[in-house]
Amino acid sequence: MQQLERGAEQGSRKVIQVSGGNGMSPVEPQWRQSATLPPASGADGEYIGIEQVLAVLWRQKIAVGASLLTGICLALLLYSSQPKFYKAKTTLEIQLPNGDYLDHRQLNPNMEVAPQTMEPYLQTQIRLMQSDSALQQVAERLTLSQHPEYMAQPSRWKKLLGMKTAGSEIKAVDNEFIDGVREHVDVRMLGETQIIEIAFEAQDPALAAAGANALATAYLAFSVNRQVDAINQTGDLLGSQIADARESLKASETKLQDYVSTSGLLSGGDKDSVAEQRLRQVQGILAAAQDARITDEAHYQAAMDPEGKPANDVVESETLRVYRLRMTDLRQQLAQSSEVLQPTHYKVREIQAQLAEVEQAYKRERTGTIDRLKNQMESAKAREGALLKDYNEQVGRASAQMTNSVRYSSLKNDVETQQKLYDSLVQRTKEASVLSAMRSSNAKVVDRAAVPYNPIRPVKALYASLGFGAGLLPGLLIAFYRDRKQSRRPVRRDDYPLGLRSLGVLPHFEPSTLTEEPETACWTSPESPLARVIEGACNYLFPRGAWPRVIGVTSPHNGEGKTTAACNLAIELARSGKSVLLVDADHHTPRLHDVFAITNHSGFSEFMAPGGAKSGLVSAWVTRIPNLAVLPCGERRMSPADHYADVVAGLRSEFDAVIIDLPAVLASDTACQIAANVDTVALVVSSEYTTPQGAELAIRKLVAQRIPLAGALFNQVNKAGAPRLIGELAHAYAGTEHP
Repeated sequence: MQQLERGAEQGSRKVIQVSGGNGMSPVEPQWRQSATLPPASGADGEYIGIEQVLAVLWRQKIAVGASLLTGICLALLLYSSQPKFYKAKTTLEIQLPNGDYLDHRQLNPNMEVAPQTMEPYLQTQIRLMQSDSALQQVAERLTLSQHPEYMAQPSRWKKLLGMKTAGSEIKAVDNEFIDGVREHVDVRMLGETQIIEIAFEAQDPALAAAGANALATAYLAFSVNRQVDAINQTGDLLGSQIADARESLKASETKLQDYVSTSGLLSGGDKDSVAEQRLRQVQGILAAAQDARITDEAHYQAAMDPEGKPANDVVESETLRVYRLRMTDLRQQLAQSSEVLQPTHYKVREIQAQLAEVEQAYKRERTGTIDRLKNQMESAKAREGALLKDYNEQVGRASAQMTNSVRYSSLKNDVETQQKLYDSLVQRTKEASVLSAMRSSNAKVVDRAAVPYNPIRPVKALYASLGFGAGLLPGLLIAFYRDRKQSRRPVRRDDYPLGLRSLGVLPHFEPSTLTEEPETACWTSPESPLARVIEGACNYLFPRGAWPRVIGVTSPHNGEGKTTAACNLAIELARSGKSVLLVDADHHTPRLHDVFAITNHSGFSEFMAPGGAKSGLVSAWVTRIPNLAVLPCGERRMSPADHYADVVAGLRSEFDAVIIDLPAVLASDTACQIAANVDTVALVVSSEYTTPQGAELAIRKLVAQRIPLAGALFNQVNKAGAPRLIGELAHAYAGTEHP
């Protein structure tokens, strides 16, 4: 067997070596110690399968069908008695006012709606469509006050007192009447579009279509009239502004003319005036004179420098050049003659005389040239001074002229501004008159309402669902009530052979304290009726000398009290001094770890795992009840095993009695696999969960596996129904081939 202990749980868990098919010898168990047992909690899982519900409905199909038919007929009658309402729909496309159309933006004194505020604008238009004035126009056009559905109905007290309400005398201007019309109107925006849907309800299909179209027409007329009124108001305001602009223009023109006549402007205030033109001319002449004076002065200074070669070049003329060449020639002749002749020779003297005469002529010519350059320089300086004086005078005249031009330009701009304002106002007035005549609208009809043919109220599907539900619910109640009543009809016990023993009927346990639970009733209340029934069942399950013995406890379905019966059977045997092991083999709904407040980390499922039986050790929990140990189910999924016989044999060799809490027979095949290796099986049956047919199916499944049945414990059964249920189970057991 497998060792399933853990170090953290050694305080309350003891290891027990058991012998199975492996030939191991038993060892004296060391588990008879006390442990604390807190109050158990919980109850067996309770459910009812769909197959049981379908079986009940099939058995009571006539009652269910009659109830459904009755509910549908009542729904059809109610549907026929309700007035029919029809809904017609008209769709409008509303666009933002176009500010560029004839410059209309400047005509409206109110600020236009921006594109980012489209949704608030459409919501505003929806409110306008539902305004009292729009509904008033629709009511007057369609004479809705003459239709009964729009007339005010008298209250119940007035009906009882015989007071009448003059519905035909109600005027369309009454607030109550307008509110009644508004209840039949639904205006909404279709998604995130600019489409507005107008829906109108009425008992007359033609009236519904006419109402939707009339409301759309009223809104279009309202929007056009509102725009025309705004344009006319703007035209009136522009008329008064035009007169003021005309007077301002005349005053500006008069000021300009007076200034031109007094300022002496010849060019009309243009930038290129006469004074500026003359100033530019004088400035050019002065610049040329300054250049000439600088040139003449440079020439004179160069001529006054006898050592500078550039000076000789400046004063050199054709005559001076001829003189210089002549002097050079005479000096050469003088040099040649001096080499061969005496200085007193007449030829030498003749050459010297010629040379002196030429030099004297050269000096006279050069002095005349320098004087001419000086006079030319003085003349240039005088001319420059005169031009500079004229330039300064012209600058003063140009400055005065510029000041006058600035003043002229200011007055001229004022005139032009007044003229533009006047022309703009005149243009806006003309555009306002054109727009007023056009009477355009920013809304247009996309689809006009057509006459509807199908009513929207009452809804057929809704009344059909109500009729089906109203017929099905009573049908279900009647079906289950009749089936329960038929299943509990009095049956004589002698009608069936007594083949399956009744181990007792478990009465309802009434705890005296909050800590008492039905699972431990034999320990906490040993004198209770439940403990006495369990004591009688133990006497039959464990006859004298039949020790050791392995008992399996199961039920057809979960929630019938098999865990309660198994716990109390184990406690009753432990009270008699026998060593008892209580095993939780119900891997679907394990509960023993909750009842005895122990952990469920490891247990019977690990013990039954493949290879788990090779070890001879298994750990079980001791309890505060002497002689009682508990083996929980464990968290491992229970798998089909072929060594159940070895496991049961090992447990049998270690304890006087082994009580196994098996799974429900109809919920798992594991119950039959384990029960095939026990000494006998006790079947717990509850009439609240199992019908005789279900119990018969469970018995046949156990008998087919040749599992010995000791008898049945009946739970949650009243005294009138117990004999019949016992008899039917006996009849089912007798009709099978059982061991």
